[in-house]
Amino acid sequence: SAGFLCSLQVVFVTLLASLNSSTISFPALLSALLAVLGVAQLEGLTSGFTGFTPGFITLMLQPVAFGYSYLRIETLMRNSPDDALPFASSQLLSTAMFAGVYATFVEGRGALPEAFNAIFEGGFYS
Repeated sequence: SAGFLCSLQVVFVTLLASLNSSTISFPALLSALLAVLGVAQLEGLTSGFTGFTPGFITLMLQPVAFGYSYLRIETLMRNSPDDALPFASSQLLSTAMFAGVYATFVEGRGALPEAFNAIFEGGFYS
């Protein structure tokens, strides 16, 4: 169900963009709905909802935050297009820092070295 929840950013971005432009485009809403229904079908979620768990609720923040970031980045880049590289660099650095903190303190002390070993030794594909 994580793939389904992450795909909800399509709906969130469509709704926020429609609200910002004060017009709701029927083709945009229909395409967002079809995209979500397609992912639900692929994920096998059409058989029923299993309930709100702490992981489910936390995962629901991803489409909202990620979708909102799309719209903010678009506005920022429209206002100052010369800042694209520094902005992308800071975004990459902050994501790497949060992932490192999560891997170290939430997943355990050995998680971060294991991830680096997997990346550099090709462990993801073996």
